[in-house]
Amino acid sequence: MGRSVSYHGTPLVYLADLTFGEYTPPPDQCDDSVEFDEDGNPVTDYWDFSEFINDLRSLVSDRYPSLTSCDKWPGREDHAILENLHALFGVSEYCGLISVWIASCPQSSRPELAEAWISQISDNLRDLLILAFPNKACYRHGTFSNGESVYTLHGARS
Repeated sequence: MGRSVSYHGTPLVYLADLTFGEYTPPPDQCDDSVEFDEDGNPVTDYWDFSEFINDLRSLVSDRYPSLTSCDKWPGREDHAILENLHALFGVSEYCGLISVWIASCPQSSRPELAEAWISQISDNLRDLLILAFPNKACYRHGTFSNGESVYTLHGARS
């Protein structure tokens, strides 16, 4: 059975073609598409995942100051990086595809207020993320019965 990236709560945006880490294949395993710098070292286009998380935290908490940094795992693959009394904001990653999501806080004493707040900010938050990652933001068209999903870049959506 296939699968796709997980999300907790409401997915806001999906980000694709992200490669994290500092891994560079040995020169004998490089294919012709690998570019080399003037010293003969393979050029990599990797993002540092922790830098991405920090940038995402700053971007979202600047817009919504009530969200403060956290480090919670509401699911096996779901990492909450910001929270307030109403919501958890986080990311899930699978094979270079990231879902950025928001969910009501399980400890909320007023779940209806939490859902209303999430509903109120979701569209603006989604727009903020698409503007921040214009070449990475994806739209999910749907999911097949085997669990695999189909995505297109937001700019390519018609």
